[in-house]
Amino acid sequence: MGKVDFKYLKHRIATIRFELKLLFIISVASILVIDLWLINIPERFSGGAALGGIYYQFCLAYITSFLFYFINVHLESERQKVKLIKYINNKSAKINRLCDTVITSIREAAGIPSTIKINKEYEINIICDYVDPRRPFTIGGWYGRTFHHWQAAAEFIAFETKDYIRDLLFVRDSLDSDVVEILLDIDDILHIINISHGSPSRNSDMEFYSHSLIEYQKLCQDLIKMIRVKYKFHQDEYRELFRKNNGNRY
Repeated sequence: MGKVDFKYLKHRIATIRFELKLLFIISVASILVIDLWLINIPERFSGGAALGGIYYQFCLAYITSFLFYFINVHLESERQKVKLIKYINNKSAKINRLCDTVITSIREAAGIPSTIKINKEYEINIICDYVDPRRPFTIGGWYGRTFHHWQAAAEFIAFETKDYIRDLLFVRDSLDSDVVEILLDIDDILHIINISHGSPSRNSDMEFYSHSLIEYQKLCQDLIKMIRVKYKFHQDEYRELFRKNNGNRY
């Protein structure tokens, strides 16, 4: 275990499931109590020694199994997360960037004058009322693509985001369960956004999509926040290793 590993050892231990740590503490405490105290007390009932011996062996076996798991499985899993944090950050950032670009593009398509003040809480509801989904729709920014109508753009948004989600789920073993849950929720909301599967709409505004777009934006923001929380120590360790490796080149 290297220098960086010792620095982040507290976090490594903290990420182990609580019930596993509790059983380990109970097992260690039981071994100490038996070896330092109970061993000198005469048995008061028949069969006590046998039961005590079985429990003692069980505790030893669990301690051995726990240490094997911690050293060979858990530590390796945490190291893998450090190696993959840049990949996880990049893919999740692309999901969020596409979402931001979509909302900005809808805002631009609405053509609402800047003199009109819009409550941020209800912005998406309002701008969707001003966009005709039957007209050409442009996703600007990094993408810079114009589609025949909103539904064609929605299909592109769904496919593009699903590709990023698929890339992230490829390293699912290194993803926190809360992050996976958000990714699956984003995938679900995309089904509603792309409900027509590219077929043009007869509606004259995008009111139908406003609730889904609000949820889509919230989930993408939650994804970024969750990754910052769940991988804070992994990000810190990656940056430290990156600086150390770059420093050794000179």
